[in-house]
Amino acid sequence: MDLYIASNVVNFLAVVLILWKVGKQPARDFVKSRSENVKKFIHDAEGEYAVASAEESKWQQDWNAIESRVEKLQSDAETMVAQTRERVLADAKRQAERIESESKLLAQSELLRARNAVQKKVVEESLALAKGFMDKSLGKGERKKLVVDSLELVGNGHTS
Repeated sequence: MDLYIASNVVNFLAVVLILWKVGKQPARDFVKSRSENVKKFIHDAEGEYAVASAEESKWQQDWNAIESRVEKLQSDAETMVAQTRERVLADAKRQAERIESESKLLAQSELLRARNAVQKKVVEESLALAKGFMDKSLGKGERKKLVVDSLELVGNGHTS
C-alpha cells in the first residue's frame, strides 16, 4: 500500500509539475487579463458613478429651485388674496357708506316732499276756509278793498 500511495503522490506531483510548466503562463495570462478586466470595470463604474452623481446633483438643484419657486408663488398668491380681500372689503364698506348716505338723502327728500305736500294741503284748505269765511262774512266791496290793500302791501314789501 505504501507503493500505491507513493505512486499516487508521484503521479500527483507529475500532474502538478506538468500543469505548472504548461499551465503557468496561461494561468498568469488569465489572472492578468481578469485583473485588467476587473480594473477596467471598476474604472468604468467609477466614471458612471461620477456622471450619475453629477446628474443627481443637477436634479437636486432643479428640485430645490422648483420648491423655492412654488413657495414664492404660493406666498405671492396668499399676498394677492389678502390684498384682494382687503380691497374688496374696503370697496364694500365704501359702497355701504354711499348707500347709507344716499338712503338718508332720499329719506330727507321724501320727508321734505311729504312736508311740502302737507303744507300745500294746509294752505289750500286754509285758503278755502278763508274764502268761505270771507264770502259769508264780507260783502263784495269789502272783499275788493281787502284784495287791493293786500296787493299794495305785497307790492311795497310789507307783509306784516
